[in-house]
Amino acid sequence: MTSATVHLSVPGDWKLWYTHMLGYAKDKKVSDFINLDKPDIFSELEEPLEPECPEEATAEAKIAYDIKVTAWKIKYMKYEKMNEGMMKIRDIIWRTVDATELRHVCSENDDVKEIIRLLRDRLSPMTADY
Repeated sequence: MTSATVHLSVPGDWKLWYTHMLGYAKDKKVSDFINLDKPDIFSELEEPLEPECPEEATAEAKIAYDIKVTAWKIKYMKYEKMNEGMMKIRDIIWRTVDATELRHVCSENDDVKEIIRLLRDRLSPMTADY
């Protein structure tokens, strides 16, 4: 998105805008979350739960807990990175889509893929082609 900003305000803008969004999302490693041709995988965007401390204070229980914490930390870092990427996509949507169109399709709490789906339904010249 550094060279030129692609705006979406009329149906003729849809294909270029959507392609641009997919490219940016690919750079952020979140394209599977916004690609309308892929199934919804929002469960991967859910915050992982931190493991609970073991009730028994044995060496084996501590080792098992440490392994679970390490795995959780890895999942949490992945979650944070994906969440950050999705927040950037949302920001780009708010900056590049005509305000009139945004008013019709979204609120700040809506899912990014659903916003894009609604924009496609409103602004894609031929929805069946996308």
